[in-house]
Amino acid sequence: MVQVTKMTKEDYRQKGILIWSYIQRHAKGRDIAVSVKWLMNFFEMTDKQVRLVVRQLVMEGEPIGSGPGGYYEIVSQDDLERAANMRIRHAMGQLRAANKLKNSSQVRASLGQLELLLGRAVAL
Repeated sequence: MVQVTKMTKEDYRQKGILIWSYIQRHAKGRDIAVSVKWLMNFFEMTDKQVRLVVRQLVMEGEPIGSGPGGYYEIVSQDDLERAANMRIRHAMGQLRAANKLKNSSQVRASLGQLELLLGRAVAL
């Protein structure tokens, strides 16, 4: 069981260095990915903390892919294509969900009621 502790910006930076170092040494390629659960236990972090650290590493340009087996260093063109396509599918799903939310008649009705309460228009 991982004890939940608040992490500072510096904690996230340090854990990022450690996690990226571990992935580079032990998870080269999709076939030998390391699970989030293992990273949680080894680095004494929560699921959310691990995911935030890895997301930041990816945003900084580190070649990290993810799949059913966990996280891995992208070491081949196939790894790269799969990781990129997974991120594109995820982004498209998020855009579809945002579009549905924005076009939701229930949300529009609630905003209409809010406009009446506030006495002004609420922009979507």
